[in-house]
Amino acid sequence: MLVILSENKYDAFKRAGKKPSEFCAQDLQYKNVKSTEFVTGYFSNVDKLIAAIHEYKRVSQIQRGEYVLADLLK
Repeated sequence: MLVILSENKYDAFKRAGKKPSEFCAQDLQYKNVKSTEFVTGYFSNVDKLIAAIHEYKRVSQIQRGEYVLADLLK
């Protein structure tokens, strides 16, 4: 999901009705999105990762009492 948000493709993802890994593979052409190597390489720029984490919190409907990664960055 963080890759989708980082690519500014959240609206397209919501319309597609696919799982995040399927959307990444089929629409973004990122085949190994779940691999440690891919994630490490893709988010080698920490600012890119932090921006995606904050965007996730912004677009998500978080239940009361539930925390997300952005809460750890405060």
